[in-house]
Amino acid sequence: MYLFFLGTQKSVSLAEVISVFSSNVEWISDILVLARDEFEDITERARNLGGIPRVDKVIQEFPRTENLESIYRKIASLVEANESKKYTISLSLKSEKDTFLEIKVAAKIIGKNPEGDRQNSIATPTTAFYVTQKGGRNFSIVETKESLLLSETVFIQDPNYWTMIDFDRPHKEKEVGMLPAKLARIMINLSQPLKGSYVFDPFIGLGTIAMQADLLGHRVIGTDINAQNVDYAEENCLWMVKKGISASRDKVFAVHDIRKPYPDNIGKRDITAIVCEPFLGPMRSKPFSSKGEADKSFRQHVRPLLLALLERAGEILPKDCRLVFVKPLSKYIENGQTQWYNPQVQFPIEIWKDWAKDHKLRALEWVQKDSTIGREIVVLTKIK
Repeated sequence: MYLFFLGTQKSVSLAEVISVFSSNVEWISDILVLARDEFEDITERARNLGGIPRVDKVIQEFPRTENLESIYRKIASLVEANESKKYTISLSLKSEKDTFLEIKVAAKIIGKNPEGDRQNSIATPTTAFYVTQKGGRNFSIVETKESLLLSETVFIQDPNYWTMIDFDRPHKEKEVGMLPAKLARIMINLSQPLKGSYVFDPFIGLGTIAMQADLLGHRVIGTDINAQNVDYAEENCLWMVKKGISASRDKVFAVHDIRKPYPDNIGKRDITAIVCEPFLGPMRSKPFSSKGEADKSFRQHVRPLLLALLERAGEILPKDCRLVFVKPLSKYIENGQTQWYNPQVQFPIEIWKDWAKDHKLRALEWVQKDSTIGREIVVLTKIK
């Protein structure tokens, strides 16, 4: 069994776990899901996730009535056997327990204080990462409806990795809202391209999705109406090769307007996933003044591109393959209160089905604090 610690955008993180592991998962809390399965190469598979900062393997399952002190003694034996004896411990308990006092009890039994902020009931990913880097171990005690789970971390993201990918590359979106590399990784995982096939981004921009597809081992096709963007995307992908974080895989970049059919050198290739973020509308520093204004902007700037995307994807993608794209969520003011406008895009139900709804998931929203434009990730599966 494994515990997946969800990232800050929880609905999107959960969808990624379901898509990648195809497992029945159980909500434990607002930050944890449990997969009651065993997976081969769990560490390698977890490393390919974007929205899951940490994965634990369940060491032992205890009755819910078990005294926590006996679990602390189990941890003590594990820490004692570890050369560095560094550790962190996290508590996720449904019962009304003072987690700070509990960690003090645990430290007394273990004979050593845990690393990091002991007042934090869940060790931060950064703390856990640096403890494991020093040879330490990270444990969690998680209370479910039926039991208490003792788990140990098997994978944790490097907190500096995504910053490096986003900001060290040669070309960055400074004047427009940047698609985070982490979200690009999640979107590719949601698309589940077949091994050895192409991932296609028809709005390549500066290559964020192409870079992540490459890092995940996929071949890439990228087009854009802007020739400079195509050049910059190529340079960003080449930067990863020069930096030694990516192999030089097959890539096809071209200038193309999505409103026109694709030539055979693109449309006839083995494309099994389309992943993209179309233009989300002009950047704004303030919310729209009304829902009507937000809708007008969407209809003018975004809707025509999304309709063209659906048409082209219908022509290119084989049956059972997925189209994953972003549509904007717009903040507006109504009666002095800020609201979010989520415009709907109609798609032919005889050709596409909504993957999230099919899995009974809520809307896959990605909204950063204080932003005026958010994102909804739409996942469609071609059924015809």
